[in-house]
Amino acid sequence: MFEVARTVEEASDGPLVLGASNPVRAVDLVCAELAGRRIHSNRGLAGIDGTIATAAGIARGLGASGAVAPRIVVLLGDLAFLHDASSLALAAAEGAPLDIVVADDHGGGIFATLEHGRREHADLYDRWFGAGQSTDIAALAAAYGARYQRLDADGLRGALRTGADGGGVRVLHVPISRAAGLYAKAGSAAALGLAAPGRI
Repeated sequence: MFEVARTVEEASDGPLVLGASNPVRAVDLVCAELAGRRIHSNRGLAGIDGTIATAAGIARGLGASGAVAPRIVVLLGDLAFLHDASSLALAAAEGAPLDIVVADDHGGGIFATLEHGRREHADLYDRWFGAGQSTDIAALAAAYGARYQRLDADGLRGALRTGADGGGVRVLHVPISRAAGLYAKAGSAAALGLAAPGRI
């Protein structure tokens, strides 16, 4: 997740919409060059829902004056994407200038960093907290009229830097590993080159 967050920071310069859970935490920990950027986030009823709808609303608002809205990068996890996938229909129909980066750890990786993820709970963890999923994200994006690319971090960097021909919604799917120990590793902040947290 840290690598994806850094890539988003380095390869884009427009507004950011950060999903709840690991994305907002990772950006807060590792992204030092955010001064002057518009950063949005929200917490839905379940914490992670409504992120794509929020981004579509921001795009509409930024384009309301008749100016061309800048491309907005949305960074969210796979479960947040799935919880709000139906909002792709509205965003795609309006041609919202969204690059939706789906950091896919196949479920609720945030819980691996909490007591739920301890080894003694391994037999129950994935069913009740990890919420492992194997949804075909490419098919889901296509069903709602969004373009799709499966990328690694280098591919994501290139995609964000080159922009989107023809505008509209792009789903940039980046498979990552689960975040077990992610924040324990952040204890050695200087060694990891982490920014000072608590700014977002």
